[in-house]
Amino acid sequence: MRTIKIILKGLLFLAGVCAAAWFFMPWRQIGESVIIRASKTATVSYSSVKDASGGFEVRGLKLQRLAGMADVSCESLTVRLDPTASLLSLAPTFHLSFTGAAVGDISMLAKKMPGVSFGDGRAEVSVGLGGILIDGIRSNGDLSLSGLMLLNMGAPRPIVRAEVSMNVKDEAFETDTLSNLGKMLPITQESPGHWVMRRAPNDRT
Repeated sequence: MRTIKIILKGLLFLAGVCAAAWFFMPWRQIGESVIIRASKTATVSYSSVKDASGGFEVRGLKLQRLAGMADVSCESLTVRLDPTASLLSLAPTFHLSFTGAAVGDISMLAKKMPGVSFGDGRAEVSVGLGGILIDGIRSNGDLSLSGLMLLNMGAPRPIVRAEVSMNVKDEAFETDTLSNLGKMLPITQESPGHWVMRRAPNDRT
């Protein structure tokens, strides 16, 4: 009985922390700090950052030469804390949504490959000890996505787990880009216009 009371008190404390974060965090300043950190891997510009309900919204976001490989842009990117999911998973969980997202030409291994439009989309991002879980991935552009990924940037293979379905409308992106990325990433073509990124945690390939 004592153990149950301790657990309940702990959950109530976490619920209070999540509620306080939702209402009182300086979300606009947090958004600006995130952009500053992103500027370490790309040249970043944006039109505005403003508070959103439980988060922040960035308008006109552009990341030039992200990781030295490609330009990425979004008409808008909104990040919101999900208190319920954070409490249930015991890890900070955020809802991401974006509009007008696109990746420009990609330079990798001395090759220049066509970029693609992601359109509008969303995902749930949970940050835990095992890495960054990106779940409920959706996009509706020339590259439409659905699925999940687990990333650990400190691991030898940053993509720890993946189950992402990709439907491609852009023939040049499919022929030139995905076929080349498939040599380096766990991406395979299942049928014309349909590709899958798949990796299990114990997969050695």
